[in-house]
Parts: sequence; C-alpha cells; structure tokens
Amino acid sequence: MNVCSNKVTAQRANQEALTPTTLPFVMVKENEGPSGTLLKYRCYLLDGEHIRAVAIIEAPDDGAAQLQAGRMLQESSYASAELWDRDRKVSTISKDQVEPV
Repeated sequence: MNVCSNKVTAQRANQEALTPTTLPFVMVKENEGPSGTLLKYRCYLLDGEHIRAVAIIEAPDDGAAQLQAGRMLQESSYASAELWDRDRKVSTISKDQVEPV
C-alpha cells in the first residue's frame, strides 16, 4: 500500500467516524492578506470534550484566524473552541477568554 492510499484510507475512516452525527458546518472568509493568499483553518466548537460544530476559517495568518474563531465562539452557545491548521493545533479558546465585540 502506498502513502497516497494510506491517506485515502485514513480520510475514509475519519469520515465514517463522523457519519452517525451530522455536525453543523460554517465557512468564514477573512479579507486577503498582503500576499493575496489565505490559509484554511478548522475551528471545532466544543461542548465539554465533544465536537458539536465545525467551521472552516480562511485568514491570512494565525492571529486573524484566532480573532474569527473568538467571534464565532462568542456568538455560539458552546464553551470553547480549538483552532487547527492542518495537523498543527493553533490554540484552544474558552468563552471567558473572548472579549465582547
């Protein structure tokens, strides 16, 4: 089995793990950065230790993505969020850390 088919198998396993429950999904897009490129981050909104919603945030850098995740968390009923850039955990944000807008 080659590396490519291992990734496909892992992706299918991840999709099948999420199949029993449909998670809410949102796409948030920030203005483009100076280089014109946006990074895609995943923001998992958590209720305790369980993922309850997923959002894709497009932002020019980690700081802009964290601001977007904080705003999203503030407007939600969830207690915390995790922000990820591929396999790198950028931050964990709790609702009490977010300043009112």
